[in-house]
Amino acid sequence: MTRAAAALAAVLVSLAAPALADPQAEAVVLFDQGIKDLKAGRIEKACTELAASLQLVKDSGTKGALARCHGRAGRVASAWLLWRELADTAPSAELRSDAAAQAARLERRLPKYTIKLAGPTPGLVVQVNGREVAVDVPVAVPIDPGPVTASAAGRDGERVTTRSWSHDYTAVEGQTLAIEIPVLEPLAAAPVEPPRPRPPRPADADRDAERDAQIAASRHRRHILAGVIGGLALGAAGAGTVLGLDARGKFNDAKQRCGGSIDQCATDQVTAAKDRVDAARRSARWSDYLFGGAGAAAITAVIVWATAPSLETKPVALVPSLGDGSIGLVVRGAF
Repeated sequence: MTRAAAALAAVLVSLAAPALADPQAEAVVLFDQGIKDLKAGRIEKACTELAASLQLVKDSGTKGALARCHGRAGRVASAWLLWRELADTAPSAELRSDAAAQAARLERRLPKYTIKLAGPTPGLVVQVNGREVAVDVPVAVPIDPGPVTASAAGRDGERVTTRSWSHDYTAVEGQTLAIEIPVLEPLAAAPVEPPRPRPPRPADADRDAERDAQIAASRHRRHILAGVIGGLALGAAGAGTVLGLDARGKFNDAKQRCGGSIDQCATDQVTAAKDRVDAARRSARWSDYLFGGAGAAAITAVIVWATAPSLETKPVALVPSLGDGSIGLVVRGAF
C-alpha cells in the first residue's frame, strides 16, 4: 500500500467510530429492559442486557442485578464473583454486608477446578473454556457448573511447539474437578523452503510501455472511485455525528425535566421526559446506522485505493470461477 493509501485509510477509518450517543442513556435503556426480561423469566436475554449495561457504566445496582440474573441461570461462580466485588465496592455498609452474605450463601455450591501437571512442558499454555488460565495456582478456582473443555499446548510466541491436548469435563456444584495434563511431546521442526525465483519479465520494450500505460490509466480510475466512496463515507460520518449530538442533547433535556435523574421523575414530567428519551433513542439509532454505513464505505474506499494496480505489481483482477456445485470470483494479481 502506498503512503497516500495509508493516510487515506487512517482518516476514513477514524471517522467510522461508534455514534456519539450518551453511554449513560444506552446503559439506562439496557438496564430497564434487562429488569423487565428478568421479571418475565427471559433469563438469558436479561443477563446479556444487564452485562452490556454494566460494560457501558460501572454501577453497583446493575452489578447486583446481574449477579441475581447469573444466580437464577445457575451460573453460581459468576454470581459469586460479582457479589464478592460488591462486598468491597458497594456504596453503603448495608449494601456491602448484604453482598457479602449473598456471596457466602453461594460459596458452598461453587464448582471448582485444579490443574495438575504430569511433568514439565516448555512454554505450556492452558485454556479452560477458551480462556487462558494460570497453571501454578495452588488453590481450587471457582467455575460455573456445566460442560468444561480444557486444552493445552507448548508455545513459542504464536508458534505451537508440542502436540496439543484437550479433554472434556463436567463441573458439578459443590465438587472440585481435577484437570490432569500429561507431558506434551515436542513437534518436529518444519523444513524451511527456499524462496522460489520470480519469472523473468518480458524483454520487449514496446509491450512494457503499453502495459505501463494501461496500468496507469486503471490506477487513475481506481483512485477517482476511491475518492468518491471516501466522500460518501465522510458525509455519512458527518450526518451520524450530528444525529449523535442530537441524541445526547435530547437525553440531557429529559434528565433536566426530571431534575437530573430519569428514574426519579416527577409525575407531571414523566410523559414529556419519555418523549424526549424516545426521540433520543431514534436519533441514536439512525446515528449508529450512518456510522455503520460510513465504516463500510471507508473500508471499501481503502480496498479500492489499495488494490489499484501499480507499475511495480501485476494488475489485480476479479475473474469468474465455476466449479462443481459452486460459482464465485477469484482475485488474481499481486499487491
